[in-house]
Amino acid sequence: MNHGKRLLLAGCACALLAFAYERTTTQGVMTTAARAYLNALTPELRARAVFKMTDDERSNWHFVPIERKGVALREMTSAQKHLAEALLSAGLSQQGVIKAHTIMSLDQVLKDIEKGTGPERDPEKYYVSIFGEPTEQGTWAYRF
Repeated sequence: MNHGKRLLLAGCACALLAFAYERTTTQGVMTTAARAYLNALTPELRARAVFKMTDDERSNWHFVPIERKGVALREMTSAQKHLAEALLSAGLSQQGVIKAHTIMSLDQVLKDIEKGTGPERDPEKYYVSIFGEPTEQGTWAYRF
């Protein structure tokens, strides 16, 4: 193959990669992850996981381990947990995902230190909730 054809092919490859990169948006990745997660849930779990954007639950956030609405990791199958993790990863940087997992793992350390005297600690007592309908153009949110 001559040099000109190689340059042309390389240019086409770069253009295709740039086009593919531009079409991959954070909104698209997050929407795809949220839909995959919701589609993997049973109807019962899905009914507990989805809320309207205007629901008061959206602003019900606490720093301490309390019972929450949504679906807890400990209630999910392995496949559902992987999809919940994919949703978390879609919305955070790599450093953010590592930090989230570190915080979750510390629940076991606190449980051991508190020896049953504190709130219930469980690394799988984290809930996933979706607010609104996950679309690329619409308004929606998730809470992990």
